[in-house]
Amino acid sequence: LHEVAAIAADFDPIDLARAVTRLPVRARFIVYDNLPDLESKRIFMIHTGRNTRYAIFKQLGDLEIQKVVDEMPADEAVEVL
Repeated sequence: LHEVAAIAADFDPIDLARAVTRLPVRARFIVYDNLPDLESKRIFMIHTGRNTRYAIFKQLGDLEIQKVVDEMPADEAVEVL
């Protein structure tokens, strides 16, 4: 899992969003959690699938979810939620 965390910091969040579907659910959250900044997390969430978003949101608090969704365009926020 440490390698997964290192990968999250080195790759584009869009590429990661597409690739994580092959990882176990726990590893998907680790990738998300190790993204370098909030903007990367937003981009990741916009481009990942419903199952990954659900798995990640289950592990986040309401405030963290709000931070991620707040600055998204409205249509993207609706899709993510």
